[in-house]
Amino acid sequence: MTSLSAFDIGRCYPYFVPKDYLQYQPSNENGLVRLFGHGLFVLLVQDQDGLVKNVTPDDLAAANLSAESAHERALDNLQKLLASGQIGIMRYDEGPHGRPFILVGQHWASAACVLLPKIRSFAQKNLDQDEIVASIPHRDVMLLFPKPATEELAEIRKFVVEHESEGRKPLTFELFELTEKGPAPVSKVP
Repeated sequence: MTSLSAFDIGRCYPYFVPKDYLQYQPSNENGLVRLFGHGLFVLLVQDQDGLVKNVTPDDLAAANLSAESAHERALDNLQKLLASGQIGIMRYDEGPHGRPFILVGQHWASAACVLLPKIRSFAQKNLDQDEIVASIPHRDVMLLFPKPATEELAEIRKFVVEHESEGRKPLTFELFELTEKGPAPVSKVP
């Protein structure tokens, strides 16, 4: 039986933190921490039965893993977690502009699902639109919306603020567009 404190790449996941949190990270992170946008960074954590512990450069060195391969494995683990049903996915028919949206939630790793390579095609299929925007207001939720005209983006942000402003571990109310190359920050919405 593996100790919870022992490093296990099979229990590692990507995790968003705001810039202020970085002061608690080791200064020699060797690619473990990545800029995401809107003041957020992606680092790796290890699940310890619902609690999370930061992955350190020493953990990776002991496991003979590079930061790049650890991030890839963490994404694979996240995809498996989502596929297992431990992270809930629900489509709602009435969101901003009277259009449907998708809520991914009920787990501390929900917001990180915006990083999954197949989340864009999933949203495109289920929202019947090519252009998709995402919101990750806190770690326990991700919302996916059909991208409206630029002048209508503020309504999505307002919707998210009204419905998701009390979540634990707040991240950002700013939006990200899901592109072929991955999520990209949308210019600040007024």
